[in-house]
Amino acid sequence: MNDDRKETRTEIASFLEIREGGSDREIGRVTEITTEGMKLQSPEPMEPDATFELEMSMPPAKRTRGAIRFNAQVIWCNKSEETGLYESGIQMKDISNEDLAEIKQIMDEAPFEQRRLNLHRPRPMEH
Repeated sequence: MNDDRKETRTEIASFLEIREGGSDREIGRVTEITTEGMKLQSPEPMEPDATFELEMSMPPAKRTRGAIRFNAQVIWCNKSEETGLYESGIQMKDISNEDLAEIKQIMDEAPFEQRRLNLHRPRPMEH
């Protein structure tokens, strides 16, 4: 796969939930993030080139809001043989400077490997 990413993704420990357009239906969880996009893990495949309005929950500590909203485009999608879930590359579009600052704060937090012991286990996603 051609990797045209400008920034290195940051692996996160918070398992941020993604919902479509502010609905109550969780469509996936963020596993890696940059200020331009994210890797999303979901029980259902996402169609490349599809666009969505997404809402991402924010970790509770030190955040000014519970969630941020942005438009997004699916760049790629593959099924993980390891987890059985789908992994998708998502490009964020039309995101505010305030929301970008929230994402940068998440990226600046301790790396995943250092936080593994403190990680709470989220409820499993439905297949």
